Amino acid sequence: MAWRTLITMRTVTALMTAAMLLTTAGLHAADVTITENFETDAASWENPTFSPLTHVPAAGPSADGYVSTDYAFGDLPDGAFGLVLFRGESFNGASDGEFAGNYIADGVKQFKALVRHNAPLPLVYNVRFASPFNFPGSSAILLPPVMPNTWTELEVSIRPGNSEFVTFEGTNFNTVFSDIGNLQIGVSVPAAFADSPTPFTYDLDFVSISTVPEPATVGLVMLALAGLVGRRSRK
Repeated sequence: MAWRTLITMRTVTALMTAAMLLTTAGLHAADVTITENFETDAASWENPTFSPLTHVPAAGPSADGYVSTDYAFGDLPDGAFGLVLFRGESFNGASDGEFAGNYIADGVKQFKALVRHNAPLPLVYNVRFASPFNFPGSSAILLPPVMPNTWTELEVSIRPGNSEFVTFEGTNFNTVFSDIGNLQIGVSVPAAFADSPTPFTYDLDFVSISTVPEPATVGLVMLALAGLVGRRSRK
């Protein structure tokens, strides 16, 4: 009986492994990712003053190019606490509107971007998601700060419980993310540089949103097969 039980458990273990691999492959196949890597131009993204970003060809993480802007913290309007560096506005045709839409209905779960700056200290970045009319929106403050002169990936989990979202501007998660038309990437203003006339350079590449399905199917299959192992081993 022990020999027969061993064979059964080996068989079930193999089935569990195969089921996990097949199901995981299916989940990856269902993932949808939209990426802007600025291959040939700035894709209608804009800088802090709503002018076209500078396109830097044949360079950057993607080896096809990236976008860049220069700005001094001292040039910010009075009372501004943060600097919007990069504006991806569907109203102006940024990325042909690929980043606009109902993120909840479309299953968007993740935002990513690569950034770099040459300010002489680490900077805290933020990402704001807003409607096509730029209100309401939600801002995510991202830690740890980004070190100077290093391409660094920003990542925001698009889910209601994400504590990185510090405001929904008087509304809520569902209201904001059911109608996205603006992406804004910026930094907090360091107190020591609030009035500085020195411009620093900021770079952006590989902006993306993606769906990340929950592996519920894998969990159900594993639980069912685990129960089968338990029943076989008791015989």
